[in-house]
Amino acid sequence: MRLRIFLVHLRTRVKNRIHGTLARYNEQVPGADLFGVAARRELGAQLPELPVHSREAVEQELAALDFLETQIESAEHRSQRFQTCPITGSIPVGFMLATAVLSITRSTRGFAHQISQGDILVRVISARRAPRGITQAIMESRF
Repeated sequence: MRLRIFLVHLRTRVKNRIHGTLARYNEQVPGADLFGVAARRELGAQLPELPVHSREAVEQELAALDFLETQIESAEHRSQRFQTCPITGSIPVGFMLATAVLSITRSTRGFAHQISQGDILVRVISARRAPRGITQAIMESRF
């Protein structure tokens, strides 16, 4: 998720640079979304009106934007491997397991036996404290 957030920030910066270059030379592309399919065609038609250095910069920024879009899609695809809670749709199961482990390590009266969030139930089957404070646990989760 951090990678996706980083890539989205980069995409925003690139879009802002393109908007700034067009505003500098008072070029306007009609339409609501400058980066939609129709507006990109119109932008391509207006690029020759820009000075050479600015035109080349915008062309490179558009190529970078296309590359960032594919990288964002790839990051989204990779993040879908993490299952989410059916009710909220935003709490990763890994977070629930980490919470269960954290409860085990912080528990002073034995082990936390189960933690639930929405329709997810994480139950600790067995756990033990290993050397140097590392906790090992076998857990079961149900959705």
